[in-house]
Amino acid sequence: MPKNLHISVHKFYLLEYFYIFLKSAQKFQDQNKIFEQFKILKQDHLLGESKYKKLNITDEDLSPTQLNRYSYTFQEVFIESYGYNLVSCQSYNVC
Repeated sequence: MPKNLHISVHKFYLLEYFYIFLKSAQKFQDQNKIFEQFKILKQDHLLGESKYKKLNITDEDLSPTQLNRYSYTFQEVFIESYGYNLVSCQSYNVC
């Protein structure tokens, strides 16, 4: 491997997470609204759910721990999307 090749390490998120984030960001510009849409789409697409045990969680059923997980995933997907120049901080109020 060439010495000048810089490989950055990224966490890998499923393409579906990028899809729902970008769909949410396309529809809204406010971080809270983007996050709310992200949660809805994440639930609609059953992302993060077990293949064997389908959970039907509504917004009202989210525990503080689950809400923190959604928020963490949202932030990490935003950071990677920003790193890949898929979104900019100026376009959305998420920075």
